[in-house]
Amino acid sequence: MLSEQQVAEALPEKGWLRQYVEWASQCTDAPKAYHIGTGLSLLSMAAPIDYNVPFGAGPIRCNVFILLVGDSRVARKTQAIKLGASVLRNGMEEFVGEEPGSPQGLEASIRKKPKQILFYEEFGEFLAKAEEGFMLPMKTLLTRVYDCSPQGKALSKEVRGEVKNPRVSVLGGSAPEYLERHTEPTDWTGGFFSRFLVFNASRERTYTIPPGAPGMDDLSTGLMTIKNRPIGPCRGLEPGRVRAMWDTYYQQQEGMAAQAARATSGALSGAPTNALKIAGLLALDDGTALMNMPWYIQEKTLGAAIKIVGMHSQSVLEIGDTLAESRDMRDRRTVLRLIDTVEPTPLSMIVNKSKLLSRRVTEILSSLLTEQTINAVNVNQFTRNLAPGEVDTRPQAVTRVITLSTTVRTLDDDLYDADMRKVAEGKSVVLGQLAYSTDESIAPPSVSKELKVVKPTSSAGDAGDNGGNGKIDRTNGTAQPELGLLPMLQLQVGPSATVTDATSAPLPLLTFVPDDAVGNSANGPNG
Repeated sequence: MLSEQQVAEALPEKGWLRQYVEWASQCTDAPKAYHIGTGLSLLSMAAPIDYNVPFGAGPIRCNVFILLVGDSRVARKTQAIKLGASVLRNGMEEFVGEEPGSPQGLEASIRKKPKQILFYEEFGEFLAKAEEGFMLPMKTLLTRVYDCSPQGKALSKEVRGEVKNPRVSVLGGSAPEYLERHTEPTDWTGGFFSRFLVFNASRERTYTIPPGAPGMDDLSTGLMTIKNRPIGPCRGLEPGRVRAMWDTYYQQQEGMAAQAARATSGALSGAPTNALKIAGLLALDDGTALMNMPWYIQEKTLGAAIKIVGMHSQSVLEIGDTLAESRDMRDRRTVLRLIDTVEPTPLSMIVNKSKLLSRRVTEILSSLLTEQTINAVNVNQFTRNLAPGEVDTRPQAVTRVITLSTTVRTLDDDLYDADMRKVAEGKSVVLGQLAYSTDESIAPPSVSKELKVVKPTSSAGDAGDNGGNGKIDRTNGTAQPELGLLPMLQLQVGPSATVTDATSAPLPLLTFVPDDAVGNSANGPNG
């Protein structure tokens, strides 16, 4: 995660961007990295539509696509975006675009406003919509818009409404989970996200009441001043030290991209282009470009741009660790994240929270079990040895499931009798609740001594305890003839685990091993 110290080191010593970050930091406790991204997107609207930095075969236009990434309802992404939008609306509302509802809507909007910024407070919602249906072409269209390619359609050899030189910037916010769930590998490797500057951060400050600060009008006025000043043509990077600095940075970035995962290599390879864009915007901010005469990118300007893009590269690498290479792997990671590392997670909870079909969840769990990434456990009620005065109410669990042929529930009379009939017929009875765990510290179950399974009879001596209540008596009962002796799967959690008797609270649900295991235990009764 980006720190506020990194932001302080990357900010230019003076200028509009620094003023904006300092002001916004008093209005909200959103990470300062978000304010750098927001401020740069606003500066792109102050640049003339033909403003560019010469580089290679074609000029680098200074529109920007910026994505603020952080946890939902915690990171304050929306607040940071709204704050920037309010500054722009306060002085240059004509450049605020409307969120398009379709590719055709975006093309029509660009014809009306060739230079505009699109604010996406919930960019994850856009990604979800763009997965299918009429919104499917939106990512491809935005990629062309970023490249400032002509927009329009030719009908009957006549170009209608074509915009030859659009300048569209995008500022959006998204939770990392949305990036994983609603993006495909081609979004990262094919160029869409390689065009974005990404700032992944979390809050370091907390305001119960933001202190606030005057100055919005001054910021809006400063932005308009930059917009209205005459600007000279850029000649590119200054020869000598600046070009040597660029060569070193470019080679380092290429090496980083080559070693990165395939999903993030494109975003890292696109970082140098964004560095030139930011350098162009910072030249507007520090006045280098406002001389109405030819000018070069200076060393200090390029150095600040490289530091800012360095935060983007760090963010991309962090996010890349959470990206899946396919829909299958994405669903796998979704399920795995829901499995608690301490408490076993019930299947019902995994299905509900994953928003996947039960059959799909079952397939993923089966794969995870085969990989031995997780353990399937039966959650049973039983007690363990406690220290004096210790109270343990947490359900314990065993770490592996053995294929079961018969199980018994010890609830009330009716359930007991029904289960006994099923056991006598060789049928299986559902035991407890199936759950999943990644905890490997719990010892696996083992077959222990044989146990006499009985239904106690009512008597004057025990009527108050378990007479007729249908529970299993492990100490005083006699085995029902039709059941005989069955080996029990003892529930174990570490060396101190014990299985309680009928007088202790509460009894475990009993699990029996398959029929072919009967007779393998020779240690006598356990009760």
